Amino acid sequence: MFNDQAGKNFQGDLTERCFGRDDAGRDAVKVLVVDPVLGSRFSLLRAASQPGFRVDACASASEAKDHLARNEYALVIADEHLVDADGLDFLEETQSLSPETARALVTSDTRLEGKRAAIERAALVFLISKPWDMEGLRRTLRELFGTLGSFAGWDHVDSLRAPGPVQGDAVTEQVGRRERVLRGVLAGLNSCCRESEVFELLHAELSQTFGRMRWLWVDEGSRIALRLAGDWAIDESIELDRLTVSEKSALHLARRNARISRLDGAQGADQAVRDGEACIGLGLRVADHRLWTGLVWTDRGNAAELVQVLRESTGGLQLAVQRIREADARSQEARELARRVSEELRMPVGALTHAVDVLRGEAERAGLPVEWMERISSESERVARAVEHLEGEMLRTPWRGDTPVG
Repeated sequence: MFNDQAGKNFQGDLTERCFGRDDAGRDAVKVLVVDPVLGSRFSLLRAASQPGFRVDACASASEAKDHLARNEYALVIADEHLVDADGLDFLEETQSLSPETARALVTSDTRLEGKRAAIERAALVFLISKPWDMEGLRRTLRELFGTLGSFAGWDHVDSLRAPGPVQGDAVTEQVGRRERVLRGVLAGLNSCCRESEVFELLHAELSQTFGRMRWLWVDEGSRIALRLAGDWAIDESIELDRLTVSEKSALHLARRNARISRLDGAQGADQAVRDGEACIGLGLRVADHRLWTGLVWTDRGNAAELVQVLRESTGGLQLAVQRIREADARSQEARELARRVSEELRMPVGALTHAVDVLRGEAERAGLPVEWMERISSESERVARAVEHLEGEMLRTPWRGDTPVG
């Protein structure tokens, strides 16, 4: 089927310009999208996936470097905030490693000087300002690379499926299932106000697809672990010396691996685990600091797909944990400020109450009218009550629901 506008791009003899879709796929402009947030990553992928373009997508700078090492890309589009790197730093490095690859940055910076500096620093071909327009991006890509005649007539079919060769209904169904799981995880992360809720969400969403699994998460700061399995309540505050031998062995291997990977086939892995379940290790980081090390045991037949899902969702998980920790830090700062304000208020209020009591006694001895002192006393009590109310409001433990989730 051809578009209504296809004739406007037609040149030369028709027989020389009729190519099959295999030819189109082979000659397509290859684009790499790098964005840690699943929703925006798929949106960029969807916008760039038009006739004449093939698009790959990944969540981190390290994954993007792996793609660049294996493939030649005409364009790399990166968000300014990556999980493991600054987006502009990554594009600047890409310029050195692959100067022939064009580069574009997704940014929320509205300052003209900021945009100009970014363009000059990484030799960007264009900027994508948030919020961005899907059709505008498509038009920019067509204008930048030109629309080859072999693609001009093909209708664009909207799809969120990652590009790649179709290998049958089983693969298509697997990709669709993985996307549904990722969407469920992403949709739930913004409602999590505690880190344990993030892990409970992950367990609930993945177990619906992959069946039984059990988790061990270790807080690398407090050196405390928590367990999740089946429908049991979360088991928190586990000292590391209480872990089983196999858990300690798997934890040691997971800490040595920078990427999400299977551990059950590694040298030193527990024999029972190798013979029965698959064990997968992962880490959640902010910048270069590892916050959590996670282990998950599941059926061996699900391991490969689960590794892919975890790799795709890691960026969102790390952003959620970072958001929660930043919110906790702000709450702690607010409580500390409230304590200092309370101490400052108590001194003058106490002095006022004492002064009123002294004046009341002196007024009675001097024979002054009592109503005057009662009015002063009433005003001082009102001030004291107002201060007590303010202290109560400021020093109360903030309700988790008050924490912004965006």
